[in-house]
Amino acid sequence: MPRRIKYNIGDLILIPIAGREDKLVGRILAKDEATVLIEVFTMEPIMAVSEFDYEKVKLKKRLVTEWCYDSAIKRGEWGIISNELEPLTNYGGINYWTLDANGKFYLVKGTDKVDGEYTGIEISREEVSNCNPYGIGSVTSLPIYISKLLEKRKK
Repeated sequence: MPRRIKYNIGDLILIPIAGREDKLVGRILAKDEATVLIEVFTMEPIMAVSEFDYEKVKLKKRLVTEWCYDSAIKRGEWGIISNELEPLTNYGGINYWTLDANGKFYLVKGTDKVDGEYTGIEISREEVSNCNPYGIGSVTSLPIYISKLLEKRKK
């Protein structure tokens, strides 16, 4: 049986982009049970770790910040490339949107727990674009979502 990879808050990881050979870099912000909060840096996709420059991306808005199951990291599918960054202590700028059965969007504030903090505040469709989708991503859904976001950026 392959050895499980241990990871820590602050680790930088390589995340594949669906349908492509290149990757993006993300950072583990928090752990909660079998999930991790990952921020994916807005950057040009890379083929090699040596192409990543944290100084160039650290002040840019993140492409996405999403809770994901940690299985891809534990199995080594999303490789850890560094652990030089300080853990995040303030989740104030991380917001999510959720949709109710009536088609209304609501704000969920990010915390260090996967559930977040449901606010009950209704937001408009336009405001949704300033938030991350609420829910838990996976080894397949996050790379697909990243691919769609990159395609949308090209337009």
